[in-house]
Amino acid sequence: MSTVVITGGSRGIGAAAVTLFASRGHSVYFLYEKNHAAAAAVAEKTGATPICCDVADSRAVKAAFSQIPDVDILVCNAGIMHFGLLSMMEEEAWDRLFAVNVKGIYNCVNAAMPAFLRKHSGSIITVSSMWGQVGASCEAAYSATKGAVIALTKALAKELGPSGIRVNCVAPGVILTEMCAGVDPEVLAMRDKWYDHPAFAKYEMKKGIERCQRESDEFLASLGYEHIPGTGTYKAVAPNDDRVALFAHQGFGLTFLSCMLDIPYPQFSVHFDMSHTGMTVIDFKNENGIVIPRVLTLANDSHLYKEGLPTRYHNNEPVF
Repeated sequence: MSTVVITGGSRGIGAAAVTLFASRGHSVYFLYEKNHAAAAAVAEKTGATPICCDVADSRAVKAAFSQIPDVDILVCNAGIMHFGLLSMMEEEAWDRLFAVNVKGIYNCVNAAMPAFLRKHSGSIITVSSMWGQVGASCEAAYSATKGAVIALTKALAKELGPSGIRVNCVAPGVILTEMCAGVDPEVLAMRDKWYDHPAFAKYEMKKGIERCQRESDEFLASLGYEHIPGTGTYKAVAPNDDRVALFAHQGFGLTFLSCMLDIPYPQFSVHFDMSHTGMTVIDFKNENGIVIPRVLTLANDSHLYKEGLPTRYHNNEPVF
């Protein structure tokens, strides 16, 4: 049985990790910042030990780890996000984002390090994001922190590997968690049937979404990718190296991407700003016959509108 420490364990991915490790018989401790009720619920459900701690505070982290036996597995999951144009972001928000998402890992790794080095073994798992790999418009600061997490993980793997300590990173896509939902709970609970909510009924969105889903599936099938509904994955029936470049108005672009990625439109539109128009590049990498679409570039021109610059379009060519 291993001693496992998970940061940000009171909700979302962290709570799921706590539940998984506890169900497999490990001794689990999890750190959380302020949601006492959620932490108590996770602790009651799993038997794990909650410790209130802001991972950005090095003294608090040292005090927390002093209550924990020698660590075998450290999952650095704690993170916060910020959505908005970089030019409108306050410096304090930028600093806080890096303090939690990057410095938090530094603090926790250093706190667990003595035990790892004594045993010449251990595992560190960091949680980044797909935006740390490709970047996201209107999430520049968040993307920067998650890119830093990936770079830090790679460097630590080389630094600690000779001491028998494994360091790996996971970079999830969009996950239905409280942190990134940003959608009315009633709508969120309806998942892919969100358009039946009274707030959307008068707009006949169901008909439009179903048509877009059907025609996007037909389009991708023509490229050799057969949709596996509800999974965000495709069967490669005619593997190729093609990429799709989508140049579309905000409404259709968001709708097509939400259908393609199997992410309900309300939550997709909240977190992926394509503004008035944009160029999106999508890659379909074949892995043993299964394809998971990757959005390599998600671009928009919102910064042009903010600065009041002219954005007239003639013959599909922007004139700035």
